Order: sequence, then structure tokens, then C-alpha cells
Amino acid sequence: MKLAIVGATGVVGQTILRVLDERNVAVDRLYAYASRERAEGLAFRGAIVPIAAASTERILADAPDVAFFASSDDASADMAEVLAAAGIIVIDNSSTFRLDPACPLVVPEVNPEALEGYLKRGIIANPNCSTIQ
Repeated sequence: MKLAIVGATGVVGQTILRVLDERNVAVDRLYAYASRERAEGLAFRGAIVPIAAASTERILADAPDVAFFASSDDASADMAEVLAAAGIIVIDNSSTFRLDPACPLVVPEVNPEALEGYLKRGIIANPNCSTIQ
């Protein structure tokens, strides 16, 4: 699977990377995005992954299968719908789509069956951290 993380350098993005590694999720190619391109890259499974500036055009060109948004509401609002329309599954951690009835609100350990309806829009939202607990 080709996987993108928008906001890869932040705390949430770093946590997503750690969980992917801990759970041994099959990732054939990882794309890391941040608010700006970074020279240093980030480490994932023994490799250094370049960090690109997040833009709709760049992510569409990279064509990941799944894009995690661990960034601002603005980034989600600007890019998520376009990516989903292009067939990329978007998992959004912002509040942008939490109240949208076309986007399932999913906590995997609680209601994984809600994923069955995500194809309506291609965006999966998750509740905020206080609600999940």
C-alpha cells in the first residue's frame, strides 16, 4: 500500500508513524508531507523518507492509496475532498468533517462497521481525543 501522511512532522503524524510500525502495517511506499519541504527527512523502518510541502497537486502526483491528515482544519478543507474524488482514501484527524453525515465518524475499536459506508465520499473522520476515550 502507498501511504501518505499530511502533517508527518507533528506530534499526531509521528504517532501515526509509530503505530503503523508497531502494528506492522504493510507500507510499500510512504510519502511524508508538512507545511513546507524539509531537508532532513524523517526515519521510518530504517529508511529516511523525504518531507515534501503539502499540496493537492503534489499528493495527486504521488498517488497514494490512503492519505492520513494529521494537520490543520485548513489543510483538510483545502485538499481532502479533491484527493477523495481522485480515489484516495482520506482518513482525517481534524474537525473539518466530523459533523458531515456523508463521512463516517470511526473509532476502529468501537464501530469498525461504520467503514462500510465511507465510499459515499471517500473521507473517514475520527472524533476528537476526548470523545474517543
